[in-house]
Amino acid sequence: MDISKREEAVAYLVQKATYPMWSKAGTWFRDADGGRVEKPQGNAIVQALDLVTKEACTAVRKEVRSRVNAERTYVPIREWAIDERPREQLAKRGADTMSNARLLAILFRTGSHGKSAEELGRDVFNRFGGWSQLDQASVEDLCDVRGIGLAKAVELKAAIDNKVIKDAEVSRGSISASVVDPADIVREACIHHASRVVLVHNHPSGECDPSKEDIDTTNKITQALKYVGVRVLDHIIVGRARQDYFSFARAGMV
Repeated sequence: MDISKREEAVAYLVQKATYPMWSKAGTWFRDADGGRVEKPQGNAIVQALDLVTKEACTAVRKEVRSRVNAERTYVPIREWAIDERPREQLAKRGADTMSNARLLAILFRTGSHGKSAEELGRDVFNRFGGWSQLDQASVEDLCDVRGIGLAKAVELKAAIDNKVIKDAEVSRGSISASVVDPADIVREACIHHASRVVLVHNHPSGECDPSKEDIDTTNKITQALKYVGVRVLDHIIVGRARQDYFSFARAGMV
């Protein structure tokens, strides 16, 4: 591919799902996951597309995004039947009923390069074979899989390297209320050297919709954990039935 010509240069960015960005320091590039990547083909792309201003980067970025979306052949998971979505399947049927590809789809959240998150998961396992091989793979190895950018590769490695360390109960409430001190959760996370946590609680009523207190408490805990470098992956409110739950992560609230 002769990327010295504009059309070929744009096609190269579309193929890689790589987008030009602008800052005071000059032009840089990010992948589909938002992670920063090295300049593709050195400065050749910058020169071919004259990416020397914010306006030029914005115009090319819009063109690349439009063409990437046009070439997308998969149906996004959010448009699947609810019972078939990986998160819902995990909550209703358990991890033992799910393929490895679907488990990775929950981690990846979104597809890339014309493939759904589940298809990306399948490509990863086709490449490496199993969980033990993934554990041994480097971030660079994972990035060699088409559609796996730096952000997805790092999250995958973190998920494999940070297995469930501790299932800890930090508060037991009454019928009408539960008092949770963020400091207790921070303490537990630090004691067990956790890098990520998932919060889980239930309501005596069996309802799973979050209350204002649930939202405020989640925000306080999230902020407190940030100070010690721990990320809240999700806060799940469990309902009366197994299939009834509320996920703060799925709702975009963490």
